[in-house]
Amino acid sequence: GDPPSSNLTPFARELHARWGNDFQPYQIRRAEDVRAVESLGAGWRHLDHLDCIYRLNLLTQEPLVQKNEDLFASPPIAEHDLLARVNQTLKKIIPIEALVYCPLGVGGHLDHAFTRFAAENLTCELRYYADFPYAAQSGIDINAWLPESAAMTHETVLDEGLAAWQNAVACYTSQI
Repeated sequence: GDPPSSNLTPFARELHARWGNDFQPYQIRRAEDVRAVESLGAGWRHLDHLDCIYRLNLLTQEPLVQKNEDLFASPPIAEHDLLARVNQTLKKIIPIEALVYCPLGVGGHLDHAFTRFAAENLTCELRYYADFPYAAQSGIDINAWLPESAAMTHETVLDEGLAAWQNAVACYTSQI
């Protein structure tokens, strides 16, 4: 979603500057999403919900994220209403016979964890992937992030698949 550009938190403004785009970097990232996903021959849909750096804690009316460490805090109870709205949207647009891949939430990034919680409330088949770059950090045990009933599997990736993934990742120039 598009946050109100006139009322950004100091942390959101700091991130915009760090990303080299003080004005609406989310529009650039959505365009990167489209290029990446279309390069893989897949469809896409952006929802209108805000990234965690733009959301408020509805109980306190304070910014949800005020410093970098807040990006990796436990999701607050105030996010339950948003989670319910996201779940309603996903249930409308994702068929029950779909196979959905979602982040494990490795590293605890708020939006990755939020996405996982939303996906786990769907009734379709669910597969998890280890979040990069968090999964590559030393000392990370991927198994610790798996749900109780899940087991780690490994998929063989062909050279063509690896090249396609690398080309899609290269579409995210604002994040490299």
